[in-house]
Amino acid sequence: MIENKDILSCNEGIKPINRLKNRYKDVLPYDKSRVILKCENDSDYINASFIEDFNGYHRYIAAQGPIDESINDFIRMIWDFQITSIICTANDVEAGRFKFRRYWPNNEESCQFGLYHIAKDQSSDKSYSCNDYEICPLVITREETQRHVLLYHFLHWPDHDTPNDEAPILDLLLRLYKNRDSSIDSPILVHCSAGCGRTGSIIAIDLCRLFLNDEHLFSNQDYQPYPVFKIASHIRQFRIALIQTLVKK
Repeated sequence: MIENKDILSCNEGIKPINRLKNRYKDVLPYDKSRVILKCENDSDYINASFIEDFNGYHRYIAAQGPIDESINDFIRMIWDFQITSIICTANDVEAGRFKFRRYWPNNEESCQFGLYHIAKDQSSDKSYSCNDYEICPLVITREETQRHVLLYHFLHWPDHDTPNDEAPILDLLLRLYKNRDSSIDSPILVHCSAGCGRTGSIIAIDLCRLFLNDEHLFSNQDYQPYPVFKIASHIRQFRIALIQTLVKK
């Protein structure tokens, strides 16, 4: 565990210019691991954190789901970091409560957020839907440039709880890596509402899966004899409250 309070400071998140971009006042990114946007409007802030894998590589971005005050920054983050894979583990409305601002279109409609136009990618053959999750190909356009993104939307993950079956989560991750170009080194963007519980669980599950498939890591004494606990502790160095409750273990 990291003890240095300077390393775990959240000074950027509490600045007056940034406060309205946070859904919860007690869920802020650590300064040392926060995602820094290209500066616009005197702020480079978004409530999102880089999560390193075992080799120090920024494999993931764990983010708060966008709200009205941050939606343009959220899309700008996707653009700036050339994100091609997004995992959303929440629904925009759950039990009548607003969880995040939806940023992809319904049906044949399109969305405009600042300089960015988002539409469904009708040319993609990666679209997929089952009872537990769906894959939605998107195309984001800024001026004359287009970027293609695959959104993996898990449909039935209760907040502060766990899905009934882990198999669809593993299936989603397997499809993500199958669809993902191996030459791409941009982070995988993961979000729920706060960017903590469900987000942290997905990241931990994926790292456990990678751990089990890597003989070098599997034999590494640093992760024995409690690799799940150590993986959870590892990712919590980079964002507050990743994996919030015991039931998510």
